[in-house]
Amino acid sequence: MAEIAKEHSEDWQSLGVAVLHRLVFEDLLGLRDLPTPTYVHSVQEVIDGLQGKLEQGLDYAIAALVMPATIDHIQTISLNEERMPAKSTYFYPKLVSGLVVHPLE
Repeated sequence: MAEIAKEHSEDWQSLGVAVLHRLVFEDLLGLRDLPTPTYVHSVQEVIDGLQGKLEQGLDYAIAALVMPATIDHIQTISLNEERMPAKSTYFYPKLVSGLVVHPLE
């Protein structure tokens, strides 16, 4: 990662999503334009998707389990003035109302 993503900090290079996309997909497999990933909440959903057992009929050709980014990762990387890799900040549960900004004055 230090060689193929040298424009990024060591903190960014160590993220699971960064390793998956930059090292595995782009560098090792040469894949660039991948479809939008599906996110699931349990390992059983991944297994079912790989075995073609999902109710929605969405079968997975490939699946990856990566360690999630933590709040500390996000803080450190943003303090380095870097952007998080795409799809690396999936938090659950989501707020039902969406994101609300309210001044605290």
